[in-house]
Amino acid sequence: MNKKGPRVPRAASGGAGLRPAGAAAGEGRATVRVRAPATTANLGPGFDCAAAALDLWNELVVTEGGEPEREHLGVRAFSLLADPSGLDFEFTIRIPRERGLGSSASIIALGLAAASDWPIDAERLLSLGLPLEGHADNLAAALAGGVCLTWEGRIARVADTLPFTPIAVVPESRVLTAEARASLPEQIPHRQAGPGAVRRSVAGRAPRALPRCERARPRRRAR
Repeated sequence: MNKKGPRVPRAASGGAGLRPAGAAAGEGRATVRVRAPATTANLGPGFDCAAAALDLWNELVVTEGGEPEREHLGVRAFSLLADPSGLDFEFTIRIPRERGLGSSASIIALGLAAASDWPIDAERLLSLGLPLEGHADNLAAALAGGVCLTWEGRIARVADTLPFTPIAVVPESRVLTAEARASLPEQIPHRQAGPGAVRRSVAGRAPRALPRCERARPRRRAR
């Protein structure tokens, strides 16, 4: 039993641009692999500003050769940093879509990370990806990992672990984020609730450093 609580994963990890990946790439093609976690947001009083990464991952492999589906959310994110022409994008989707686990944030994080230099600048990628995602909390946690607070384009990773084991209850029906948010009672404006909550939360935790994401080493087949 881990007394410190379950490990909350870092976000996307992979290579810097397209790099040879040895035999694992197949026929000498350059390959980049990245992965990004599911996230849960609106933690406690942290509406629109507090989220945690979970140990459930989507993955992306980008390989030279092919023509991408340019309307795909992950390819659109990649296009914010690099030209996707002539590249093949293979997504492995494990995070249930439209179930409140940050599936779209994970896809955006994958595209941004695959096109980025490493180590990634999570705050820069957050600003680039926010127009695609619409709200910052899930995307911040997908990019930086751990438990994050985000406000005004900034990210503070305030913890690496949770003091409990997260359990996701996944409904059979899908719910669009826009529809879920529209059902909330508007007792106070959201734009005031988010910054107010994060200022209270960050007061005692802000000094913690935001660790860097790590580059994954290429995998090679055993001879």
